[in-house]
Amino acid sequence: MKTKRGLFIFILMIFCIGQILALGVSPAVKGINFKPGLKEEFQYHVFGVPSETEMELYVSGDLAQYISLDKNSLFGEGVFTAYLNLPENIQVPGTHKVYIGIKEKIDDELVEAIGTSITIEVLINVYVPYPGKYLVLDLTSKNVNQGEKLDFNLDITNYGKENVSVFPRIEIFSGENLLETLGFSEKSIESQASVKLKKSLDTINYSSGSYNAIAIVNYDEQIATDEHSFRIGELSLNLINYTNKIYVGKLRRFDIGIESDWNNLINGANAQVDLYKDSIFIEGFKTTSSDLSAFGSAIISGYVDATNFSVGDYNTKIKINYFGEGISKSLEKEVIVTFEKETNTLLISVILLVVLIIISIVIFVLRPKKNGKKK
Repeated sequence: MKTKRGLFIFILMIFCIGQILALGVSPAVKGINFKPGLKEEFQYHVFGVPSETEMELYVSGDLAQYISLDKNSLFGEGVFTAYLNLPENIQVPGTHKVYIGIKEKIDDELVEAIGTSITIEVLINVYVPYPGKYLVLDLTSKNVNQGEKLDFNLDITNYGKENVSVFPRIEIFSGENLLETLGFSEKSIESQASVKLKKSLDTINYSSGSYNAIAIVNYDEQIATDEHSFRIGELSLNLINYTNKIYVGKLRRFDIGIESDWNNLINGANAQVDLYKDSIFIEGFKTTSSDLSAFGSAIISGYVDATNFSVGDYNTKIKINYFGEGISKSLEKEVIVTFEKETNTLLISVILLVVLIIISIVIFVLRPKKNGKKK
């Protein structure tokens, strides 16, 4: 009987998981700017719910008292409306979040009922302006290859009660070094409004690598900033690690870690590995081949017959061949690979165990015996 009940609960849980994956509410997020006494209506569509399933509706959050719903529950899919009635004043500035939730109603009287229900929440953001002027920046860009145009997108939002005029700029850094400044003309931003700006950087004189861009706006003895990192690539690979120790005696795997400096796909990266002792060629092998996504990394592997090697250091030449946009390139590195004698860990463990047993026996035999008289 317990088995049948457990199976039923398991099947019910699987069914609920399917519901969780299907349940949805649209729209997921709404945003409004605060105005005294503002009244708004929001219509929501619930989907992915079986018609026999009852869903409860609720409101939570720090402004929940200003939201009312046209119904308390739904059976299956449907539509409901949320009514927003804001007060004349909200003391605390910033973003206030209101959550509208849809929750599966659970019958607690059923023995087989599961104690958790399917729940999903949608969000209404209410933006209450700050006194005076208050700017927030959002700077974004993509990675590019050397010589390509890099586009910056800068969004500036005025969350203050006063309008503001600004001269934004973007400063480009390599480490601590300021390389270039991109300036904008004067922009006027009204209270609770945003402007979307764009500016391009010519990367023809930039080398490959990582850079930082900082958007800066000075206003009324205040400063707003946002920082964004980006990369400029070139068609090249980096050797980031390799197998530097090998045990002699049998066929051993040899791994090579590589990383792309290119913002496009690199095809067919593979390596030829040659090992030398005192300038005498001992053995060579090829690795597997791998493609690398933009600025991606991979491990390519081959096998070396370590029966031909004795203990010691070997000069090793690694040549990595690869292709990008029809161009064939290669990278060569000379490294040291050390061949060592493999330690028989099992034998050492057995010896240690035997020694411990002998020590324990000796301690037991030699320990002082207590003499006692019967009373």
